[in-house]
Amino acid sequence: MEVVINFKIKTTFSGSFTHTSAQSTITLTCGSSYPISAASTPTSPQFITFDDSSVGYTLPAFTTSQQTGCPTNQIQITGSADSLTTATGLEEAALVDSDFLVKPSDNTAHAQYTFYVKVSAYGGSSEFFGPFELNVGCQTDSVTFTDNVAFSATGNAKEVGDSVDNVYTFAPPTTTQTYCGIISNVIVEADGSTPSTKVLNCDTQPCTVFELADTINPETITFKVLTTFPGGMTHLSPLVTTTVTCGNAYTLTEVSAPTNP
Repeated sequence: MEVVINFKIKTTFSGSFTHTSAQSTITLTCGSSYPISAASTPTSPQFITFDDSSVGYTLPAFTTSQQTGCPTNQIQITGSADSLTTATGLEEAALVDSDFLVKPSDNTAHAQYTFYVKVSAYGGSSEFFGPFELNVGCQTDSVTFTDNVAFSATGNAKEVGDSVDNVYTFAPPTTTQTYCGIISNVIVEADGSTPSTKVLNCDTQPCTVFELADTINPETITFKVLTTFPGGMTHLSPLVTTTVTCGNAYTLTEVSAPTNP
């Protein structure tokens, strides 16, 4: 931004004589080292709803120390704190109403983005700001999971030799965001570390009805259910206990007829 001022000087003498000088020129330009600052501290991280193209990370307004004559004129998204690099998954900042918004390239992806911005002004002044964090969809702090009121901590008791089917029916946890749908429910050991070897997981997910590996021996089996949501979010259920016991109505047979007498 440049302002050019052209003028002459008219000199008046006694007797009303005048003299007009040659034209002079003054050029006002913007410097390249004005400090740039954010008008406010933005909330970070910011959370936006899943599959909504109207929302994005709302950036603060940026101004120079000479904002009236040499205002900011460009905001660039970058993945680095001190240079321009690709910020994967993000669009350039766009002015929407009175705010600059940074939107994800794909608003149907449950994801977290960290980025910086380079703000430039007329004359060449520039500053980097950030990091800023944008969370889309199902992410930590944007959703709450709660154990279902219908959750049962007890499986269906079995007897040795019974069918392995339907040992436990799981009531999935509830979520505060409808777009955080369940991907899978996996039976894990009581410490939550590895899949259970006693209760089988389903081939098709999400699964809510589970079966035992076998009912050969009497035993007490404990496990938990690990529910996975989009964005890598998980919820671990309380402990579940089920039993396999010996029944009292088995048919008894002789292995071989004894010698008698």
